[in-house]
Amino acid sequence: MQIILDTENTKCKIITYILRGNMRIFENIISFLEVPGETSLTLGVSGCPCKCPGCSWAAEDTTGEIVTLEEFSSMLSYYVGTVTVVTFLGGEWFPELKDYLKLAKEFGYKTCLYSGQDSVEIQTELLDYLKTGDYQEKLGGLESEKTNQKFIDIKTGECLNGLFRR
Repeated sequence: MQIILDTENTKCKIITYILRGNMRIFENIISFLEVPGETSLTLGVSGCPCKCPGCSWAAEDTTGEIVTLEEFSSMLSYYVGTVTVVTFLGGEWFPELKDYLKLAKEFGYKTCLYSGQDSVEIQTELLDYLKTGDYQEKLGGLESEKTNQKFIDIKTGECLNGLFRR
């Protein structure tokens, strides 16, 4: 199954960045918020073309460090037994994202992608979870009942937004 990007109905254009086969990561943290019930190695990927007003990462255009696949492999090895899912905050504009997702899967991690797009073209066998939809301040994030965003369990197709509400 693939999820196809519908460029006619998105609020931002997908720009393909090629950084010598590497992604620029502006943040990596351990988090319990991005994927309910999971401990996540959360990686903020620089270069999002959306620039959604109010988004926490809108200004993170070129900041951060380039992380090679070899460095990513070391990071994954370090967190074995500590985290259960690797979450990318963006990165769908990098053709190499699939290589990073594949490597995380090889280490036995679940994977998640947070995208500001309404749909994303990616091999879904590489993902366990997918968040779609741009951030709209007046509608709120995943914890809001009014949100335009969706957090999907790829295997079941179930929308898990209710898990973000307390």
